Amino acid sequence: FFERSTPLYCDFMIYHILDNARRVRKECLDGKESVLAFMKAVEALPSTSEYLKSRPTPINIGEKPMLDPVPKCNEPKEIKFN
Repeated sequence: FFERSTPLYCDFMIYHILDNARRVRKECLDGKESVLAFMKAVEALPSTSEYLKSRPTPINIGEKPMLDPVPKCNEPKEIKFN
C-alpha cells in the first residue's frame, strides 16, 4: 500500500480510479507491474475480496456510467468489516 503495510482510505480511492481506467481500456495497465501488484494486494484483502464478488458491475464507464441492472446473486450477502 502507499503509506503503510495496511491500507488507508486513499488506497481504496486509487484502486477505484485504476479499476475504472482498466474497464475503459483493458490494456492501459499492461507492463505496469507495480500498479498491478498494488491492485492485487487490495483485491486480496478478505473484506474487499468479498465485496468485489458481490458488488454490482459498473458498465459504460466513460460513456454513460451506470451499474449493471442484472444482480449477480438472488440474495444479498452480509459483508463483515474488521
